[in-house]
Amino acid sequence: MRENLRVKTFRNGDLITESKSVDDWVKFYNEKKPAWTSLMWEKNNEQKFGLIYNYYALIDPRGITPKNWKIPTSSDFFELIEFNGGGNQGALKIMSNQFWQGTPGTNKSGFDARPGGEIWAGGTFVDINNETVSYWTNSQSTNGNPITISISSTRDEKFKFFDETSLQLVIYNKAGFYIRGIIE
Repeated sequence: MRENLRVKTFRNGDLITESKSVDDWVKFYNEKKPAWTSLMWEKNNEQKFGLIYNYYALIDPRGITPKNWKIPTSSDFFELIEFNGGGNQGALKIMSNQFWQGTPGTNKSGFDARPGGEIWAGGTFVDINNETVSYWTNSQSTNGNPITISISSTRDEKFKFFDETSLQLVIYNKAGFYIRGIIE
């Protein structure tokens, strides 16, 4: 996929619940209910950045990606970076050529990663200053925690980086990140 997921239904057509506020986000976490939101709860961010999904949308057996697509593993993301030159060079090639703080990426890969931040426990949006985008993966750490992939750009423009994070068990299902799909 050349853009972040924006689906509002599972593969079988069932609706994914929209979170429209901090209270909704916390409520759906407590209920273990799949949910999505747009950056800063603003609809106009859906087209620009895609949708942010909670952990329960990610793991729901009804499937969030379209038919014949899957959520990439952390290895899939690292292969993409390596194919594009590795390290900072690879990160620059998958970053959008707009929206980023400081110097944007080149998007030579066509991946078009856009810095739409993320949502953390309690419904707080973070990294929303055009510096970071984080993706759910279909990978788990050795202790069973979900792994996310982040692409970041620092304000001083000296570093563009690609990072794998294993989220702590007590945090992961409260957070929300973007999702990309790859063909199975």
